[in-house]
This record gives sequence, C-alpha cells and structure tokens, in this order.
Amino acid sequence: MVRVVQHDASRIEWVTEVALPAPGASGEIAIDFELEIPAHIYTPHDHWEHLEVRSRLASPQLTAPGRPTTIDGLRQDALRVAHQLKMAGERFRRRALLASSLLMVAPAHDVYDLLDGELAPALEAFYGHRLAARALPSETTELVTERRLVDEFLSNKLLDLLSDAEHAVDALLLDERCPHRDAYELASRRLRRTLCDRLERELSHRVIHGYATPIEDEQPSLEHYLDRASVLKKHFQEVLFLEVDSYWVDRRLRNWVGALVATVAALWAFLWQIYLTREGSSAGFGLLTIGTLGALVYAAKDRMKAVGNEWLAGRLTRAYADRVTRLRVPSRLLGVAPRRRTMKDSTATRAISTVRERFMRLHEVRADPLNPTTQRPVRTVLLRYRFVEDVLGSLPLQTAGFRSIKHIFRYDFTPLLSRLDDAVKRVPVLDENGRCVRFVQAPRCYRLPLVVRHRSSDGVVDEHRLVVVLHKMGVERVEDAAL
Repeated sequence: MVRVVQHDASRIEWVTEVALPAPGASGEIAIDFELEIPAHIYTPHDHWEHLEVRSRLASPQLTAPGRPTTIDGLRQDALRVAHQLKMAGERFRRRALLASSLLMVAPAHDVYDLLDGELAPALEAFYGHRLAARALPSETTELVTERRLVDEFLSNKLLDLLSDAEHAVDALLLDERCPHRDAYELASRRLRRTLCDRLERELSHRVIHGYATPIEDEQPSLEHYLDRASVLKKHFQEVLFLEVDSYWVDRRLRNWVGALVATVAALWAFLWQIYLTREGSSAGFGLLTIGTLGALVYAAKDRMKAVGNEWLAGRLTRAYADRVTRLRVPSRLLGVAPRRRTMKDSTATRAISTVRERFMRLHEVRADPLNPTTQRPVRTVLLRYRFVEDVLGSLPLQTAGFRSIKHIFRYDFTPLLSRLDDAVKRVPVLDENGRCVRFVQAPRCYRLPLVVRHRSSDGVVDEHRLVVVLHKMGVERVEDAAL
C-alpha cells in the first residue's frame, strides 16, 4: 500500500495508491510520517516548504470507448499500455528473485518459459497498440503529432522494460550467490539473447523514425535521450493530475477567532473598570492608584487577546487540521465539453477527495541508548506529519478506466545537512600483514529512524520502520530498520 525510497541526493519519497470506492460510496485513509532527529543536528525550518505533495490519478486500466480519437484519449491510452509494461517488469523481477532464492530446493526447469511468459502479454499489448495506432484516422495535424509522441513515449518504456529485465537476469540468475546458477546458465543466456534481439529491433525502429536514441560513448546523445524521456513523461502524466484547492485552517478562522477572543477580553476589562470605579471611590483610592490599576487591566486585556488568539487557533488546528485540500477531476479528463461552470459543478460534481493535513514538531527526551540506566537523557526532535483523506466514488472515472488515486510525498533534508560533520573521516587500520598502521577514508553517516504508516479504509495497516542514512553531502540511502 505504501512504498518508501530515496528520490535524489536530498529527498526521500513515499508513494501510495488509494482505491476509489464504488460510485456513491466513500472511504477514509490515513498516512502517518514520523522522523526522529537528534536535537544537536536539528535546524529550525518551515516544514511545509520542504514537504512536497503531488496527487494524480493512477494510470488507467481500461480505455474508454471513442477516447483514442482525442488528444487526452491518446494520452490515457498510452499510459494504460505503459502501466502494463511497468507491471510486467515488476512481475519479471519477482519471478527471477524467486527462482534464485535459497528457498528453491531444486532449480526450475522451465525458467525460460516462466520469465519470458511474464513479458509476453505486455509485449503483445505494446505491439498491438502500435499497429492499431497506425490504422486510426488522422484528421488533424495535432493528432498526427500526438500519435508520434505516443509511439516515442511507449518506445522509451519498452527500452526500460527490456533493460531492467536483462539486468535482473544478470544480477539474480547469473550471480555467483545464486544456488542454481549452473542449472540456469543455459536458459539465462538464451533469455539474454531474446531480450537483446528485441532491444535491437526497437532501437532500429527509433533510428528509422528519428527518435532520440542512446549511443554508447556519446555523451550528448545520452543526455539528450534522458532529457527527452523526462519531458515525454511529464507530457503524458500531465493528463492525470487533479485540480487542487487548498486553504490554511488558521488563516480561514483568523477573523472569527480574533473576534471571539477580543469580545472575551473586552468584557473582562469592562467589568474590571466598573469594579475599580465603584470600589475604588468607596475605598478611598486616589486618582493615580485607579489610573495605574486601569492601565494594568488594559495591558492584561491586550495580552489576553494575543495569548487567547494563539491558544484557541492552535487548539482548533490540532483538533482538525493545519491545511485542508480538495481534489477535483478536470472536466476534460472525463470528456466533458468545455462550458461555463457554476460553483456547484466545481465543488460537488467533480470533487472526489478532501484531505486534512497536520504537521507537528515535538521535543522529546529519550533514554541513553548506550546505557539506559543512567540519568543522562538524550534530547530528540520528532517530526510528525499526518495525511487523512476522505475519498468519494465516481462513476465517470470508473467508466473512463480509472481505479485509484496516487499520492506522491517528498521531504527535503537540506536544512539538516549544514549541521552534519564532514562526510569522510580518516580512520586508522592495520595493513594486510597486521604490522603497520595506515589510514583509510571512512564515511561519516547519520542514521535517522523513520516510520511510515498507511491505514486503508477497511482498517488494514501497512507499517514500514526504516532508517534514513545521510551525510553532509546528502541522503545516502533508505534501508530497513532491522538491517
């Protein structure tokens, strides 16, 4: 339900897909992110600025009738085929991992047929889509250009599939640690030849049609290929992104909370002024004394307004959320003709999700991990992010082939890097003979505990306890906490 990986040198990423309920139904999911940071390396920063949340529909599993004749229909159909290629690659790697596992007492005799069979349906869908696209009528120049982009985009995905499959064969079946390496060698060589033939045929297709093609030892062509692939990916996935409408709860309630607190403070000050006026005269207070007490009441009223406003706003956001986001489906995604939309159309007809987000920073004291019996605590900072989503079922989306919403979260660790020690330290070690001391460069890494928890609408919890390993140059990796 959730996948946590390192995104780049400074960010980690966790991705989850939320299944759309049946039309007319609803469901609630929750995602929790907890990061523990030692207090001595924590740098105060705006957590919201370093958190990135992107929500889009997952790639469609079906093709709506008549949609491939439109620009958005072509994109959706291409994403459907690309999703099949991606799933085939994951099944191929899982099958190869199982075949090379120590749990396999005896080698699989039909390993070639098993692995090639995982790719066959996706390849058949890919080549069938290419043939069908050539047979479709091209009424406009826009459709001709878009079909060419579709062919290039899917060709990139096929190259990724074939290269990942060949890497899985080399890294799993032909690896020295594989218990049945000798038994799999003939089938693995045959499978590599099959993959290379398919790769050679696809590269020839790209050269004939003038697509960006990677060439060995030519840096410009490799850079151009990767840049072109990134642009194509954004071009096609753009059709899946949802319309986002966010607001901050404290800003929305600021005027109401301020008016309520100001009323209470003014009433308090008014009653005290009446009391001082009546009781002060009867008690014989002088004008200076009454004025001083009145000034103190007035100053206390201002402090009541400031403290009360902050306290009440904090209580409301803790009870509800810091930020509320509403996700809506673009009209063009459902094939609705452009027209003048009313407020009801924008907020009710196309709304599929309401998200409540909360970010907390907690200062905690933990026992010393080296010697818990001592009375010297270790101070830590706990960053806790909570994402609660209410999802609505949509009949038009299901008719168009969409089954889930994909949420992508990324958090940037850049503010913490300035407090870290040097990335490399000199460490003394003995040489091979054990007689002479020499120095080696050892990495100075920090390990931050991380917990990502996903609770589905039916109550199933998927929890990942991980460790973020980072140094002064950035994030090194994300690994399981048990390692």
